[in-house]
Amino acid sequence: MTAEGKPGIYYLSGDTTNLSAVWIARMFLRLQYWHASIQVSGATVKNRKSADAAIRFHASRLHGPAAVGGPATLELAYTPLGEVQWARASSLDEFLVERYCVYSWFGRRYYRIETHHLPWPLQAAHVELRVNTMAEPLGLVLPVQPDLCHYSRALKMLTWAPERLRL
Repeated sequence: MTAEGKPGIYYLSGDTTNLSAVWIARMFLRLQYWHASIQVSGATVKNRKSADAAIRFHASRLHGPAAVGGPATLELAYTPLGEVQWARASSLDEFLVERYCVYSWFGRRYYRIETHHLPWPLQAAHVELRVNTMAEPLGLVLPVQPDLCHYSRALKMLTWAPERLRL
């Protein structure tokens, strides 16, 4: 199968606290997942009545590719703003979030994973990025602050087995 004509997301990496999820993602879905220490606090789903509307997130990779100065790390605070909306047809938001396949690599092979989900329920978000060295192991330098931010509380999706691509 070839990759022509199918817009999707190129999946660089994901981090989780669950070692079983790392193993399943790597072995069955061929996704670059890594074990990490992750803490979430503030106005999370479990703590919705918090006076502070910000959600604080800190992740530090326990194994896998490291950043220049140590473990790859992400530390930020974000606050959902306004009402839930859906991306308008032909908008930048639709282009960015309404993707129905994921591209990844494993070893020297490339894969596409088909997905299905309802449209994303989006809210604007304010993000205060404190540390982000997650892309350093890939040789990428990211901006200090993102240009566009969205928040979505949850979205269920279906996924199919990966297809190997011949490029």
